Amino acid sequence: YEILSAEYDSDKIKFILYTGGCYDWDNRDIPDDANSIILVDDGDLVVLDEGEEKNMGDADTLADFLEYGYTNYPAEQYSVILWNHGGGAFFGYGYDEVTNDYLTLEELDEAFAASPFNENNKLEWIGFDACLMANIETAHTLSPYANYMIASQETEPGWGWDYAFLEEIGDLDSGADIGAKIVDYYISYSEKEFSVSPY
Repeated sequence: YEILSAEYDSDKIKFILYTGGCYDWDNRDIPDDANSIILVDDGDLVVLDEGEEKNMGDADTLADFLEYGYTNYPAEQYSVILWNHGGGAFFGYGYDEVTNDYLTLEELDEAFAASPFNENNKLEWIGFDACLMANIETAHTLSPYANYMIASQETEPGWGWDYAFLEEIGDLDSGADIGAKIVDYYISYSEKEFSVSPY
């Protein structure tokens, strides 16, 4: 809902979602019994592709989505946000509640290695809206695939990132600039709306 309400220039930024691994989505536009690729278009969700349920903890599932975005949405710059639970270097990222599986660091490496993003064609940044993923092991694993990693070394509150940061992204901002905006919005939202420090 935060992404849908963010007032960013959708002619310049294309936000593609990949959904799956959930028994019951809060948003009725997201199918519960399928994996879906969805375009955020001027505050609406447009389903681009809907297929059988796939394991979100499988490296091939992530690799296929990365290939889809690169093939169907040519751009000067790409970034990826991985949004779910984080378990750090030992347990990896994400949790598919249907299959009880997650992506280990080895599987994240496998997924990105099979994608179009590599030393000669890096993502500008990879973001983890998840707990515990800012560690040297994750950074080392993903360094061949992105210029920057944006993540938290600690647990995140349940509300996670404040996606209003999308309104502040300019043309081809660097991962460092965008990372600073994400952190600023996250801290401000936490302190203002909930009167707590996210540290």
